[in-house]
Amino acid sequence: MSETSSSCSSTSSSHNSLTASAATIDYRKAYYAKNKDKEIARMKVYYETNKEKFSAYGKDYYERNREKELGRFKAYRAKNLERDLERKKQWYARNRDKILAYAKAYDLKNRDKRNAYQRERRRRMKEAAASSSVEDDNVKQETATPVVQTPTMHMSFLLNPMV
Repeated sequence: MSETSSSCSSTSSSHNSLTASAATIDYRKAYYAKNKDKEIARMKVYYETNKEKFSAYGKDYYERNREKELGRFKAYRAKNLERDLERKKQWYARNRDKILAYAKAYDLKNRDKRNAYQRERRRRMKEAAASSSVEDDNVKQETATPVVQTPTMHMSFLLNPMV
C-alpha cells in the first residue's frame, strides 16, 4: 500500500511541478506582454549608460579575433556571392520604379547640386580627353619609326619635265 501511495505522490508532485512551470511561463509571457514598452525603455537606458563597455568589448573581441572573423567573412562571401548577386538583381527588379522615382525626386529637389556635378563631370571628361589626345600624340611621336632619307621628289618635275 505504501508503494502505491509513494508512486502516486511522486506522480502528483511531478504533475504539480509541470503545472507550476507552465503557470510560471504563462505569467512571464503575460508580464512581458504587459510591460514590453517599460522593459524596452529600461534596456535602452541600460545600454546608453554602459555603451562604452559594450563598444570596448566589441572592439576588443574583433581585435583579438580579427583574422578569424575576416576568414569567416571571406568564406561566407565566397560561398554566397552568386546568391547575393541574384538577390540584389531581384530586389532592384522589384523596386526599380521606386528607385527611379526617388532618384528623380532627389534630382529635382537638389537641382543645383546636380547641375554643379554635371558641370564638374563634363569638365573632367574634357580634361581627360585632352590629356589622352596629348599623350596619344606624344606616343605617336615616340613610336614613329625613323624614316630613311631618300631624295625627295617634289611636284615641280611635273611642271618642268626634264627631257
